[in-house]
Amino acid sequence: MRADHPETPTPPDRRISWSIYLLVSVSLCAVLLVLEPWGFLPALPGGAIFWIALAVGGVTGFVVNLVRPRYEVSARGWRAFYDFLLRQLPPPD
Repeated sequence: MRADHPETPTPPDRRISWSIYLLVSVSLCAVLLVLEPWGFLPALPGGAIFWIALAVGGVTGFVVNLVRPRYEVSARGWRAFYDFLLRQLPPPD
């Protein structure tokens, strides 16, 4: 008979990484969609701006995830930011 293995909890760093990608991508989409009516990117239709914002947000999230300190060694400001991400922006299941 096969023994059921309980799910191992996702490490905090992996959960934080997903949250940073989500936060940066959504924030960049919102900023570009707010700036669009003022002609910030006049040659692009609305749909292209959305995809550009997602791509740039993903790249920015990747860079932030590379340079940020790990959860276990973070202090003060970073720890408060990580705790916010873990509570407010959980990763997808």
